[in-house]
Amino acid sequence: MSRRRVCLRVVGGVVALGLLAALAPIGILWCPGAASWRAHSYRRVLYTHLATRIAQGCRSTPEVIDATGEYVQTHLWPAVDVVPYDGKPLSYLVNGIGWCDYMAKVYMRLLAVHHIPARYAMLREAGGGSPHTVAEVWYRNRWGVHDVLFGIRFTDAQGEPLTLEELSRSPELLEAQSPMRWLRQEAVGRTEEIRELYGRVLPVPMPPRRSHAGTARLTPFDRVLMRYVAWGGQPFVDWYQDRYLASSGVARPSTPEERLTLARHWHMAGRRAIARRAYERCLREGTGSPAASDARFWLGLLHWELEADAVAALQTFETLLADNPNSHWRALAWYYMGRCEEALGRAGQAQVWYTKALGGGVVTARQGIGG
Repeated sequence: MSRRRVCLRVVGGVVALGLLAALAPIGILWCPGAASWRAHSYRRVLYTHLATRIAQGCRSTPEVIDATGEYVQTHLWPAVDVVPYDGKPLSYLVNGIGWCDYMAKVYMRLLAVHHIPARYAMLREAGGGSPHTVAEVWYRNRWGVHDVLFGIRFTDAQGEPLTLEELSRSPELLEAQSPMRWLRQEAVGRTEEIRELYGRVLPVPMPPRRSHAGTARLTPFDRVLMRYVAWGGQPFVDWYQDRYLASSGVARPSTPEERLTLARHWHMAGRRAIARRAYERCLREGTGSPAASDARFWLGLLHWELEADAVAALQTFETLLADNPNSHWRALAWYYMGRCEEALGRAGQAQVWYTKALGGGVVTARQGIGG
């Protein structure tokens, strides 16, 4: 065989391998036996898209950390009437139900998109049980503690992140955190709850159970996929989501519960029109069902965060609470009603809803300055 033919075959092989690598993230959507790869790639796309949207307007790492923490805190809720379940961060986001450990896992997954290492630490009391989980975020060359559930990013007097070891040596630093200062004035009961919880784990009686740091370790496959996301933007995310949902069998719901799950995927991808129609259909088809109550809450949130329609959002949350006063979403609904009232320039009424949300367990920095 001539040298020229050999060179042509080598070049052809390299080109073929390059095309195969470049098209792999697309090809797995139809490839038999690639279900786990499809799920992996879809999660990558959705986490990246969502984390980027959350951090819009942030100008520093602390701002990204705070914005991501607030998003997780106000989109997951430790509902007392729901049994804890197994899943991945994406399933927690879809359900919107999550306790402190669920919140920490979602938080670290979203921060990884921004190349901010984070891990969860399951704090243990003297008997070995774990009553609470916090996140630890690596920035300014140390692991700073962030309690996502209560919205406390622990810092010292100079604003530097506090490590768990430093907090263990000086438990009184809990009282110096800004959320605790305004909680002492606004919600004494919530303050006592936080004190009691931290009193069981500080000083640290037993080393916490820590996860590995969540970082954006991208394989060559992931890097190619992220290029598609960067180049294609929202249209690519929409197209990829549709292909994935069709391949996974989610795209043809037969019950309000399945339709709600599909709507949640669309909502997180920022597809407001199609998600709104799905929520509205859930309301029509599932009248009186838990799925309808959940759909109304998410519809109100869609009006607020994707459509910037404070009036429609406020009306939706009011209807939710009128139809189901004991909804497990009521505390978050009160919080968002406060956000809506604040956006409409009604500071006094906003503070009323923020106070009710505090009583229901929602603790965010905004409640300390809003109204």
